[in-house]
Amino acid sequence: MIRSQQAPDHPEYGITASGKYVEEGETIACPPSMGFSTQVYIPYFDDTFTCLDRGGAISDGKLDVYMADLDDALKFGRRELEVEIIE
Repeated sequence: MIRSQQAPDHPEYGITASGKYVEEGETIACPPSMGFSTQVYIPYFDDTFTCLDRGGAISDGKLDVYMADLDDALKFGRRELEVEIIE
């Protein structure tokens, strides 16, 4: 999901397609049909996330929730969850 595939010490590491830094509990990657800064409430997490990134595998109907810990992300895997787009 992170645009830069650089090492963590590289100055562009963690910068999203929107130009903002990733933040756990905040950043999601969304399809191009959703604008950057779109707010998405995900009841599973009981939290609201912000569309700040894109990804090659992110198409309509799919989102990618940023998780800082790779093991957590792998354990979470792919899931079908309900979401609410906040207008």
